[in-house]
Amino acid sequence: MNGLAEIIPIERALRKKTPRPKANDEPTLTPQARKRRLLTLCGVLGALVLALFIVDRTVIPHGPRAAPMTEQMRQGLYQRALDDVKAGCAVPQAKLGILRQHCVDQARFLQLLPECTGDCVALARGVLTGR
Repeated sequence: MNGLAEIIPIERALRKKTPRPKANDEPTLTPQARKRRLLTLCGVLGALVLALFIVDRTVIPHGPRAAPMTEQMRQGLYQRALDDVKAGCAVPQAKLGILRQHCVDQARFLQLLPECTGDCVALARGVLTGR
């Protein structure tokens, strides 16, 4: 027989289990014991964080960092963004919708570049304020 149809005698089924001690019956921890447990837990967590940091820096390979942008690349990006803002953001349709968001993003990008001075700053501010 596989035990699925086991017959349990009534006396065993009705037998009361020994009661668990109440929470008040359990011994309480002293403040020193609580402090020791807390310090142990903090020490273990600190060691774990330190170990994970070390593993991240030594074992896990990280991809190569991006090379800094060359002057020529930055000039090209600046000119393309400036032309885009002048041509695409001057139309009335650029005041609403997805084109508006694109124009705002381009204007913010222009403001980050050191080449953006004078007319470029005025153009970017005009796009950002919605004029």
